[in-house]
Amino acid sequence: MKVRRATNDDIAGMVELMDMRRQLYKSFQPIFWRCAPNANAAQARFFASLVGNDGAIVLVCEEREIFRGFIIAILTDAPPVYAPGGKPCMIDDFAVVRDDWSVAGRALLYDGAARCESGRGRAGGSCMRAHG
Repeated sequence: MKVRRATNDDIAGMVELMDMRRQLYKSFQPIFWRCAPNANAAQARFFASLVGNDGAIVLVCEEREIFRGFIIAILTDAPPVYAPGGKPCMIDDFAVVRDDWSVAGRALLYDGAARCESGRGRAGGSCMRAHG
């Protein structure tokens, strides 16, 4: 497994993976996951705004140059009631192909956390997952 920073060439694969995930999630919660008519184009623009943005960590995972998944972490300000000692990293999108969470997902999460800790932010957080 190789984890690297995403480039504009990765956006189509990221959008395709998220479209598949939205279709699955829609079967669990059809109102929340109802897609806008231009969802894929809007998501491609959103991802493009994050790739190369210093306030975002956008990583992809590959195995033998085959796309396996991605993670996007946004450096943000902590709510005023907390003082974590740095900018928290909020995971905005995180998806892997064929539910490969134990290999590709783990590699992306560990690499993303390491990049947050390496002076760009402060690692720490909680995880909330909606679907089994």
